[in-house]
Amino acid sequence: MIPFGYTKQGDQIQQVPEQAADIRLAYELATVRNMGYKAMTNYLNGHGLCTKSGKLFMAETTKGILKSPALVGDGFQG
Repeated sequence: MIPFGYTKQGDQIQQVPEQAADIRLAYELATVRNMGYKAMTNYLNGHGLCTKSGKLFMAETTKGILKSPALVGDGFQG
C-alpha cells in the first residue's frame, strides 16, 4: 500500500506535496506542541485537512500515518 503523502503513477512513486506538508505539521504537533493523537486529529480536521480519500482524520488514522515505516525512514514497497 502506498502511504499517505505519496502516490503511484505508472511505475513511479511520487510525493504529494500537500500531503507531505500535512505530515510535517502532524510531526510538529506531536513533537513541538506535545499533542496526543486525538488533539492532533482535531487540529488537522479543524484546519480543513483530510485523508487521501477526502475524509476527516480519525485518531487511529493519524497514529498510523505517524508510525508508518515509510515515513520514519524504513522505506516502503510500492
